[in-house]
Amino acid sequence: MLSGTPQFQGAIEGNFALRDNPEDKKGPPFVIGFELDAGYFDKAGSTRLSWYDADGKLLGRQTNTGLGIQRFVVAPVGNRIKQIAKWRIEAIGSDPAGFAIDNVCFTRAYNIKQYRLGRPPASPTNSATATNQPDFDVKVIPLYPPPDDGSLNPSVTEPVPALPSVAQLSCLGIGTPVTKPTLNVIAKKIDKNATRRQIADGFEIFALQSTYMGKFKPPSPNPFKSPERRKKSMQGLIELEPDSVGFGVVLTLVLGELIPVKFKFFPNTIFVDAKAYSESNVIQLNTSKWQVLGFLDYLSHYSSTAKSPLPKSERITPTLLLLTTADSKIAQPVLNYSGMTPGVPFTPVEVWQAVACKPSNVQGDDAYKTLQMGNAIPLNLTRPDFLEYIPGATSPYPVSRPLVLTIPERRQ
Repeated sequence: MLSGTPQFQGAIEGNFALRDNPEDKKGPPFVIGFELDAGYFDKAGSTRLSWYDADGKLLGRQTNTGLGIQRFVVAPVGNRIKQIAKWRIEAIGSDPAGFAIDNVCFTRAYNIKQYRLGRPPASPTNSATATNQPDFDVKVIPLYPPPDDGSLNPSVTEPVPALPSVAQLSCLGIGTPVTKPTLNVIAKKIDKNATRRQIADGFEIFALQSTYMGKFKPPSPNPFKSPERRKKSMQGLIELEPDSVGFGVVLTLVLGELIPVKFKFFPNTIFVDAKAYSESNVIQLNTSKWQVLGFLDYLSHYSSTAKSPLPKSERITPTLLLLTTADSKIAQPVLNYSGMTPGVPFTPVEVWQAVACKPSNVQGDDAYKTLQMGNAIPLNLTRPDFLEYIPGATSPYPVSRPLVLTIPERRQ
């Protein structure tokens, strides 16, 4: 994250230049497109992005069109390409909290003649306007996900529709997905001295309270242990500390009985872990010193479902729910986990993900720091081994609520 001087108020400029790497010097000292995140905006039209050629000629500009974090995308349109050498983003209106930028990326032109960044073929109905399109177009879109329309791909001439992302599905009907840069900006506006650990702790508190889940406090001795984690971790760690723990329930209808509904409880079959940060934005088996592997190991081998004497058709599948920011991905080995302990009965584990959202219906002074966890999205229910078991709940939690993010005091 980068802000100007004074903090969150000053303009920020960027210049594109060649590095000393000989491979880089094969290309021209300009770019044909770039993009960046900017915000958090409390007022539309308060900030302007401009871009120029090497002689300082203005090539285009755009202002923010909404609130929150927005992604500016400068992309070629048509078959002519301008040479962008620098850009500048600055405040042009009143926005007391200011703005910062993050995630700047660009597209270079190593051989401009190979770029076919064309518009869709002209038709009889649009041929009159198709020959008069601008050289560049600026699109301002929500922070997540980044555009996937092929506009910067030299081999694509028509937009390719993208499937909805997990983040889009999770925040459907709630608001805009929140990424780590967005979370950092909001946290710094609450407390400019907030550390990464404080922000992570604040996110955990928010995520659990937003989903009405209580914080798990391990008893002594801790009943949750993972032999697989002990084998993998260099420190020999075996105990697990999920952020929250839940149970599964199977309801059976028995005709002719005085009480026609029977309940079967499976305690400690839902583990919840809130993660504001993860290495390279990917949650792996070795995340948090192999604790993610430990969660899967315990749920699949030692939970009440795994140890139940009931047939598989009468047992519920255990669940691992991950509460994250929108740019966190779950690695495929986590979804495909099938156990590493020979001779111990194995039960497949459902993996769900919910992401933090910026609710669209919240107004007032606290709106900028109000978040809400999105819908929980199943990630691996297509595994064939789930068919032998009773499916888990339609969601690990029924509803979430908007809450103001708080930054706790520093740990001693």
